[in-house]
Amino acid sequence: MAAGFAASSIPAFGQSGQPPVRIGMGIALSGGLAAFGKSALLAMQIWAEDQNAKGGLLGRKVELVYYDDQSNPATVPGIYAKLIDVDKVDLVISGYATNQIVAAMPTVMQKKKVFLTLFGLAANDKFNYDRYFQMQPNGPDAQAEFSKGFLQTAMTMNPKPQTIALVGGDAEFPAIALAGARDNAKALGLKVVFDRTYPPNTIEFASVVRAMKATNPDIVFVASYPPDSAGMVRAVREVGLDTVKMFGGGMIGLQSAALKSQLGASLNGVVAYDLYAPESTMKFPGVEDFLVRYRKEADKQGVDPLGFYIAPLAYAELQILGQAVEATKSLDDAKLADYIKATAFKTIAGDIKFGKRGEWAEPRILWVQYQGVAGNDIAQFKEAGKQVILALNKIDGVKRENLLAISQRLFETGVYTEVFMISAATGAGVEDLTKRLVELMPEGPWLYPADQTADLPVRLLAAEITREKIYLRVHEELPYAAAVETTSFEERKDGSLRIEQTIYVERESQRPIVLGANGQTLKWIGQKSREELTTLLDKTVHLFLTVKVDERWADKREFYGDVGLDFDV
Repeated sequence: MAAGFAASSIPAFGQSGQPPVRIGMGIALSGGLAAFGKSALLAMQIWAEDQNAKGGLLGRKVELVYYDDQSNPATVPGIYAKLIDVDKVDLVISGYATNQIVAAMPTVMQKKKVFLTLFGLAANDKFNYDRYFQMQPNGPDAQAEFSKGFLQTAMTMNPKPQTIALVGGDAEFPAIALAGARDNAKALGLKVVFDRTYPPNTIEFASVVRAMKATNPDIVFVASYPPDSAGMVRAVREVGLDTVKMFGGGMIGLQSAALKSQLGASLNGVVAYDLYAPESTMKFPGVEDFLVRYRKEADKQGVDPLGFYIAPLAYAELQILGQAVEATKSLDDAKLADYIKATAFKTIAGDIKFGKRGEWAEPRILWVQYQGVAGNDIAQFKEAGKQVILALNKIDGVKRENLLAISQRLFETGVYTEVFMISAATGAGVEDLTKRLVELMPEGPWLYPADQTADLPVRLLAAEITREKIYLRVHEELPYAAAVETTSFEERKDGSLRIEQTIYVERESQRPIVLGANGQTLKWIGQKSREELTTLLDKTVHLFLTVKVDERWADKREFYGDVGLDFDV
């Protein structure tokens, strides 16, 4: 069992003659959880260095005592027994992950130690230990909250999903996460068509994905630890989930630089939970300076170079413990627990207040959809900009109190960094949204000639022009239920163009709307499209339009691929 000690020496400590304040933990420095364990330990060592530079705790040097739990919960009880009974540490904190925290709880409770823990999903629900405090921002109802944002976001899609697949490893964390997802799915009226766990140390996930695919789910929620998360993403890319509208969930590991780099563009479209993003809303006092220092040292040690996921909260964990020690002038576990319960703390991870069962009083989980990931360069994840801004349209038709409630609920999912409420009909809010988009848009060189108005193929541009004319003429009767396909595009000997297009509608009752009385509506659409195409292409255009009924045109891949959209996202 590997052990370590970390402290910073200051001459005054040596002269005081007082023993150090020793803080003990087991933490994953090898095995599947090591990437996050090493990142957390580095953050804690930076805190110890900072605290010792300020005079330590109670005028005594801070010393971290830690043992490698090898990512194996079976090692944890023995580690904490040794820390408390043999090493005689003053305080204990947990290592990383639910499985390890649960394994430590009986020993910690028996010794009546205050216990700050690092990312345990609802780990105290079955213990209800009154000296337990948890650093993952799940909120007071952690089991339900962990998947709530994912499922609520899925339910905003149109059409709404009807079915869900649930899958995860056979371990403590996935079991808790899946139980919460199961309850949330039921509350939202989703039918669970696949609900399975796979054995620990599974390395082949294609068979799991194939079995899941056979049930044809609309959305998929996965609860997995790092090795499984990587295997699951690769298997999904290999097998394909053609009909799935949203895939991801509680996939631990995707937050790490190692898996981001390994998976690269395979992450695109995946929706995963996270805890920190380099956005203006999360630049809490001190966090940027911390990340600069963390990354400098991480580069030397070969530790996760991003430091987003666990490092700020690991530092904040010891900030809280240190503030409690200094405020109470004590290392007494009962006094420390009482103080932590009653206090709101200022940390580099923001303001933190604990509620029932030692969970955060308010949840703050982020949901991130990976978009535009190109290659394996980790630098692309360091900067802000990969954010999603939500624009709620048609606010002129919604009551203000309902609108504010909808806006707040969607913002709290963590998917959106900003929410704008607009009305395209009245123009309300549009200017503010436009200004914000301009602010966020980076400057760059001209990619096309200044007089080029589009980069679409001419066939597709012609179809878009006709579709625009349909919308202008019949938008009230047929708002979004029509598509246009250019079926023939021929340049004739005289230099003119012959273009044939098919207008698709979903129902037979919609066909007369497009045709109009005696074909007058279709005639107007054709005339206006032909005039614009003639001007744009500087050629005489002969345009022929046909109207067809196809109730499943919206499910055709070609309509999405032609405009550069991914049908499978």
